[in-house]
Parts: sequence; C-alpha cells; structure tokens
Amino acid sequence: MMRTPQSQLALQRVLDYLRLAGVELTPEVEQRALLLVSAALEHAPEDLLAECMRRLPEVFLLPGYKSLLQAPEIHRGSLGYGAY
Repeated sequence: MMRTPQSQLALQRVLDYLRLAGVELTPEVEQRALLLVSAALEHAPEDLLAECMRRLPEVFLLPGYKSLLQAPEIHRGSLGYGAY
C-alpha cells in the first residue's frame, strides 16, 4: 500500500484552509499555494505542514487576519510631570 506524499497532504491542507477562510480558489491562488508548499518543502521537509502554515500569512492576505505586532503601538501620553 502506497502512502500519500507529505507534499500532497500539505497542499490539500493549505487549499482547505484558504477555502474555509473565505479565499476564492482561483488558478492564481492555487499556483501560489503550490509555490508555498514547494518553498516549505525545500526549507523544512521534516516539518512540512507546520512550515506551510507558518508561511501562509506571508503569502496570502487572509480575511480578518491580523499579524502579530513586534511591539505595542506607540501612543502619545503624559508622564504626569505637569507644566514646566
């Protein structure tokens, strides 16, 4: 019995994720998904699925997705020193 290649499973997972996130699966989206899996396979073949999911927000603009901030937003404030 032949087992399913990890790249095929990863591509299917990426496409399923995109579809469920509301992304229309156009030929361009499918091509970008293929490139994502190919790059992930080259970079981290031992953990392909995790690498694909990590790269997903870098390659696709996902509806409702906010990337993590490296630092909190800067807001003007007062230290409470009063008038000088």
